[in-house]
Amino acid sequence: MSSDISNASVPNATDIVAAQYEQWIYPEPIQDLEAYCADGKTDGTAVHENHWMYWPDGWYQDQAKEAIDILVAGCGANAAARYAYKHPKARVVGIDLSSQSLAHEQFLKDKHGLANLTLHQMPIQEIASLGQTFDFIESCGVIHHLAQPEEGLRALKHVLRPHGVIALMLYGQFGRAGIYMLQDLFRRVGVGQTPQDVAFVRSVLQELSPEHLAVPMLKTAQDLQYDAGLVDLLLHPVDQAYTVKGCLDLLESTGFRFRGWVDPYHYYPEGQISEGHPLRELLANHPNEAEVWPLMELFHGRLAMHTFYARHADSPFTDATQVTVDANDPAFWQQVPIRRINRVHHPDWAAGKMPAIQRVPFPPLAMSIEESKVFNEIDGSHTVAAVVEISGVSKEKVHQWLKLLYRMGYLVFQV
Repeated sequence: MSSDISNASVPNATDIVAAQYEQWIYPEPIQDLEAYCADGKTDGTAVHENHWMYWPDGWYQDQAKEAIDILVAGCGANAAARYAYKHPKARVVGIDLSSQSLAHEQFLKDKHGLANLTLHQMPIQEIASLGQTFDFIESCGVIHHLAQPEEGLRALKHVLRPHGVIALMLYGQFGRAGIYMLQDLFRRVGVGQTPQDVAFVRSVLQELSPEHLAVPMLKTAQDLQYDAGLVDLLLHPVDQAYTVKGCLDLLESTGFRFRGWVDPYHYYPEGQISEGHPLRELLANHPNEAEVWPLMELFHGRLAMHTFYARHADSPFTDATQVTVDANDPAFWQQVPIRRINRVHHPDWAAGKMPAIQRVPFPPLAMSIEESKVFNEIDGSHTVAAVVEISGVSKEKVHQWLKLLYRMGYLVFQV
């Protein structure tokens, strides 16, 4: 197999984190991207699926014409190739510490003819040495494995263009509490990362009480299906977790400004607390959304990761593309709502089933007749004001419905 992976100097190549990913390739290598996509699997941060969310001013469609520069920082075995495959007009760069992970990326590049993909073995902190800048950076599940996360994030900021967007995933502190208990246990009894250690860990998991705090996550953790995933989940030597406030503080300390949650459903009460409950009313009408997010994190209790996106704090593009859902702001009525759903459930009036919409894996949302009228006019071209006029539904009800859909992650707005 040919290889065109550049080898920049990796001064910390013997670092224990790099050593882990050399021995234990992560995540589980995909063998065929076509089959992977045909199976319905999607990337939650992918540009082609989320460009209106990242660039509500339409930059991606109007200016970039999809031919953008993408950096996948900490690409592992698959992510850079996935991005190159799904964004054929983009120029994709993948970097990682692990030569073994990059070798599999190279395999996927060769297999699928991904001429738009370039791979480099290097730490995130050295990204400036490439002499390139990017429109979009994805770094999911990586920054929290750095000894100095701020240093890594500042390095990425340095290569992000003024209009650029960065998407990040950081581990959630509360949802992983039980995982960190187990990590500490295994660390204290001297468990390493050998195959024998992995077998030992699997045997310990069989002994856990069903009441252990880790059990809910272990029941659904796909990483446990293969050994490298178990090592990454339970035996990782450098693993930091963040609360909502921690995520926001990290961005502020590194010169970024938070722009939104990729899955806002988790951070608002509308999808999780029963309509009419006093707590929902209290949080839904809170004047400061940023204060609602950590409260919903406490209510949810099991957020194991936070996925969000940000822009340069000092960029003129940051404020110029701000979405508003305030009915008192004239800009709201001129925004264009755009659907962000992947399933429509048609009504069965005889069975008493209302029409519903859904963005899997989140639950379906039933619609009243008036709400259906509003939803039917969300076609990617009508402004909110036009939706009001065409649907015949009152401005107040349209605002309430669109605000709810926005907070549940079922639509975005073009400004």
